[in-house]
Amino acid sequence: MPGCSDFESLNSQTILGRSLIIRPYSNSRKPNVIPSKQIVVGQFVENLLPAELIRDDPAFKRDGLPDDLYAGHPGVITDATPQHVLVDWVGLEDMYISFATGTSVYYLGGPIHGMSVISEEYYTQRSERIRMGLPPLP
Repeated sequence: MPGCSDFESLNSQTILGRSLIIRPYSNSRKPNVIPSKQIVVGQFVENLLPAELIRDDPAFKRDGLPDDLYAGHPGVITDATPQHVLVDWVGLEDMYISFATGTSVYYLGGPIHGMSVISEEYYTQRSERIRMGLPPLP
């Protein structure tokens, strides 16, 4: 795509003939996609996609646990199969987003989009915010 940054060209898709750019949450740093060879069980990651309501049914509500998978939400990879990478998202471990809904590489050896590697320190800080009932990022 002419005139696009490297990040945008990595995160563009054509759906129904329209070119779309997948943009992560607004932040001054450039987020990274994760090369498939770096997807390993136990890796700390963050969600780069916009917030999504997960606990949309009152039966799923839990005191002290988040209802949303936030932009910047921390998680840990639990299954590194490139066709179906699973992540335990903090506070959402009991929900389908952690044990059933996975993401995959777009092509063999390609990167995983929608997630970025984070440090254990960021994982811990963001997890604490979620446990306090706050979004992971200020």
